[in-house]
Amino acid sequence: MLWHLKEEKRALKLEGHKDSVFGVRFAPSGQCLASASRDMTVRFWITNTKYECKVLKAHTAAVRSLDFSPDGQSLATASDDKTVKVWSVQRQRVVCSLAEHANWVRSVRFSADGRLLATCGDDKTLRLWDASSKMCLHCFSDLGG
Repeated sequence: MLWHLKEEKRALKLEGHKDSVFGVRFAPSGQCLASASRDMTVRFWITNTKYECKVLKAHTAAVRSLDFSPDGQSLATASDDKTVKVWSVQRQRVVCSLAEHANWVRSVRFSADGRLLATCGDDKTLRLWDASSKMCLHCFSDLGG
């Protein structure tokens, strides 16, 4: 659901996922919202209507987290299938898959300048990736807790 905060009422109810939703992110433009679900899909929504833009399927397990690049051209998704997928928003397809985590990936975020991706997983590692080359630059391990 999207809420109109100023009016304190529901603005829009989005329906489509077949299981729990774990994450949502607005595109930098604010015109689109992406949602990640246990149903193994990512869905794009146009925010001023109930129109579902596209269902993205590439993960083989629940999608836990997602983040748009600052320019809105890429979307990164993290999954229980131990991968991070980087999608072209315009083409709505995977451009690369990052598969160095040993267990499910809990979270993914782009840096403010869009040059880095940070991922963390149930393998107790945090990885920094070059967003252009998709190479892992550093792995911080044994983070505890």
